[in-house]
Amino acid sequence: MIVEYLDELAGGGKLIPASGPMRWKVKTEHSLLQGMLTRVLGYADFRFADCGWRKAYPKLDTFHQKMLERPSVKVSVPPAG
Repeated sequence: MIVEYLDELAGGGKLIPASGPMRWKVKTEHSLLQGMLTRVLGYADFRFADCGWRKAYPKLDTFHQKMLERPSVKVSVPPAG
């Protein structure tokens, strides 16, 4: 939603094409990445606990922690093993 809003403020069609196959390609990639962001970081913690992504990307870590506080995300987090 935010990307679409910013795209519209910029005159539309600069980030997300208005129609056609490229629009759906961009929207599909955006959806996949958005879904992966929460799941992939959790997976990194699970499989590569000492990879150091939190230290390397502190802003991403802050964002990730805020996302984990959202009720809609809390219900999708797998139980601790």
